[in-house]
Amino acid sequence: MVGTKGHSGKSPGSRGHHNMSHSKETKEKIKQKCKNVMVIHHIDGNHYNNEPSNLMQVTPKEHAIIHNLMKRGYAIKRMWDLK
Repeated sequence: MVGTKGHSGKSPGSRGHHNMSHSKETKEKIKQKCKNVMVIHHIDGNHYNNEPSNLMQVTPKEHAIIHNLMKRGYAIKRMWDLK
């Protein structure tokens, strides 16, 4: 039976079952690509200060941790300050 959006949710040849392996493989590939994404953190919080000494390349997860710690009053100047 076709749903209201015109798609049954079943993959061709799947004998009525949705083929999830393709979806899992795609999600894993996306995760791997996202691991390589980096962002630039401005140490002093001034986004106009682009001096190399004020910039730190971090992952999005590290960036969130840095900002969370900064809200709590910690000063993060180098990545090894997090360890």
